[in-house]
Amino acid sequence: MPTETNIPKISGPIYLNKRTVVLFIIGIIILILLLSLIGIDKVWNAMSKLDVRILLFLIGLQVFIIFLHTLRWAIVLYNKIKNKEISFTSLFLATSVGLFSGNIVPAGSFVSEPIRAYILSKLDNFPMAKSFGSAIINLNLEILPVLLFISIALYFVLVDEISVYLVLLLIIAAIFVGILSLVSFLSIVDRKRALNIATFLINIFSRFSFLKKRMSETKTKIGGIVSEFHDGAKYGLNLKIFGLGTIISFIIWFFSFLRLYIVFIAIGYNIDIAVFVAVLVVVLIISYIPTLPGGIGIWEVSSIGLYTLFGVPSEYAAAAVIVDRLISYWFVCLFGYAALIIAYKRINNKNMNTTL
Repeated sequence: MPTETNIPKISGPIYLNKRTVVLFIIGIIILILLLSLIGIDKVWNAMSKLDVRILLFLIGLQVFIIFLHTLRWAIVLYNKIKNKEISFTSLFLATSVGLFSGNIVPAGSFVSEPIRAYILSKLDNFPMAKSFGSAIINLNLEILPVLLFISIALYFVLVDEISVYLVLLLIIAAIFVGILSLVSFLSIVDRKRALNIATFLINIFSRFSFLKKRMSETKTKIGGIVSEFHDGAKYGLNLKIFGLGTIISFIIWFFSFLRLYIVFIAIGYNIDIAVFVAVLVVVLIISYIPTLPGGIGIWEVSSIGLYTLFGVPSEYAAAAVIVDRLISYWFVCLFGYAALIIAYKRINNKNMNTTL
């Protein structure tokens, strides 16, 4: 006789709502207009200087970066992996899907963690709240590296006297990241505060008619959900885990910066390191603002615009940014979508097996 299972069947890889598709198209149009303004032929001539072997190396580097993202999460959940409650393969699939989802919706940085937590919970029957708690800790491990890179960029800008506007942007960015980290930390260590934040978010989501019923059901269980969330989040409060995870975050950001720097060198432009770091950090913070999916269009315009403003020829700035985005955005989308297809097939196979 079939046994009950609480794992819902996933009917397909993913479907985007109309609003997201429209925003995505707007981003593409912005990008095309920018390239037309600079001169597509000029940009292509600069891009064509990139050796195919270097491009393949950079793609391999991006896969390694995805692996590092997975390794950082695995450190947070080390005891669960050690006890074989979850597998590294599931973490890798969930991480890839999370990065993909963060690229295709506005405010992707805040959406990717719940998505990867959901995928992991379904792949290995790991409680969703605990999975989400560990994913939030995983996200928090990026805070110190980001603050450090903001400080380095601020130092370069002040020493080289690049621009007072960049100084103000970097200071605002540091304050923004600092507040975000404080709120996140308090929600983790203070169960009551976490409950208040969760209730506040539920009340906001309840205003949407299609979520009202689900939020009403969630509200009755919120105490247990927050409790499980803390069980998952407490792993990151271990100093050894926090230290190792933060080190991996530094390495992830270093390789992410290195990827773009290599592109500049490969197309024949030796960019000033101060300008390179300052602009990249500012654009990174801008990308956290919920605008277009994955910052498509906005990332390119702000990057190319700032590099050009500080002396980089527009065709070289555009060529480097476009190549880097082909790897860090479009390749990650394809890679993550493939991971999503594999993940949903595994989940559905598991559903079939549990009902036999």
